[in-house]
Amino acid sequence: MVLYPSASPYATSVGGTDLLTNADGTYQGETAWEAGGGGLSQFEYAPYWEAYAQPVAQQGESFRGLPDVAMDAALETGAELYTSGAAVNGSCTPCITGGTSLASPLAAGSYARIQSANNNSLGFGPIQFYTIYENNPNATEDSTGLGAWELIGGFHDILTGTNGLYTALPRYDMTTGLGSFDVAKTAAAI
Repeated sequence: MVLYPSASPYATSVGGTDLLTNADGTYQGETAWEAGGGGLSQFEYAPYWEAYAQPVAQQGESFRGLPDVAMDAALETGAELYTSGAAVNGSCTPCITGGTSLASPLAAGSYARIQSANNNSLGFGPIQFYTIYENNPNATEDSTGLGAWELIGGFHDILTGTNGLYTALPRYDMTTGLGSFDVAKTAAAI
């Protein structure tokens, strides 16, 4: 069962991915994070802006699907944290963090960059995200193999991996949502 606050139609729900990079640090792709969540709310209806992307909305169901977007959540590719005081987790400094404690701030930071590229005039993100998705029915770039993805509007649509309940599929899915941001291409698409 999906939980609040991410089940709210007025929140941006963020799923997780495992980020893959090339030897030079450039983007290679992503897979669905094995510890991620997702699914349908049993109580909240899907807002109108989700209708195009949500497979269940297209079949006449009207409950909110999660997540909206996804970002890196894996410990293997997580963020290094340094502190000037006590160790972050009681045992080490620096420490690696991951999970939605990493994915959500990455998504918020990405949207802040997209906002600043658009004169801070965008308002509520999910309306923008789903509109971009609807206006770009075909992929413009893609990759194959581990971490396969397609570029739909400004999103890397993740095509591989599972969280145990849901599998990453072409277009919207309930493990990576619309996908992860390509910040420059999302900003340009808006």
